[in-house]
Amino acid sequence: MRAVFKNQPLSDDETFALAAMLGEATDARRSSPTSSGTRRFVAIALGLALAVFATMAAVWGRRMTGVRRSMVAAARARVGDQS
Repeated sequence: MRAVFKNQPLSDDETFALAAMLGEATDARRSSPTSSGTRRFVAIALGLALAVFATMAAVWGRRMTGVRRSMVAAARARVGDQS
């Protein structure tokens, strides 16, 4: 902007109007209902996802160790039979 307004600086009225416009844009961006709604949606979605993952871990957590134990026991039995 300096190159454009180097030879013709802004008048006081133009400076005031520009400052007012930028101030309104900043205020509108801060109090935007869309951004707060989006943040709330993302927070709820992350909370629900964490709850689902925690429930899955609690329900199926021991199942994997039980399956692994039987597989390891069967593999040890096969190795023991070969030696």
